[in-house]
Amino acid sequence: AEAAKDARMALNSIANLQAAGGEVQPSDTEKAVAALQILNDRFEVYAPVIHVFITRVKQL
Repeated sequence: AEAAKDARMALNSIANLQAAGGEVQPSDTEKAVAALQILNDRFEVYAPVIHVFITRVKQL
């Protein structure tokens, strides 16, 4: 549950930055990718979906 919360918070932070016209920093994407990777490792059944999120966050 903690990993999901961390991922949600990191993704919300990025979304809020973008909505406010701010620039997403590499540290923001690194936090989100790290949290998503933990979810990916723990919940292999969702790996394809989580991988899409990881790929899109890395492109920011």
